[in-house]
Amino acid sequence: MAEVAHKIELDFTTLEFFSKYVISNLKEDRSVEKEEANTLSKICTDYYGTKRFVYISHRINKCNVDPTVYISNMPKEGQLRGIAVVAANTPAIKSAKFERLFATFEFEIFTELDDAIEWAQELMEE
Repeated sequence: MAEVAHKIELDFTTLEFFSKYVISNLKEDRSVEKEEANTLSKICTDYYGTKRFVYISHRINKCNVDPTVYISNMPKEGQLRGIAVVAANTPAIKSAKFERLFATFEFEIFTELDDAIEWAQELMEE
């Protein structure tokens, strides 16, 4: 994995920024609702400016994401190239599959972080 260019600690997640993708490590038993999604969108937009990027949600902890945030709380159209969810347990994978139904952009689910990073890098080359 490349070296982290920038890191931000929030009360519900830690964001690690790389040149073409950001990895979010949601904290235990936290939820991503409209307010949190707006915060993530603003931080990513501020960091990447007009550059495109991929958002990787590394769900090593038990957490909850309101899937409707994918409809109205995302970065500017065209800036977000896709979302990868990394989940290793069945409930988290089922949740991510449900969330994918609300996405209007590339959305893939992985069990390994390295696979998600590889996908993100390939997606950015298209």
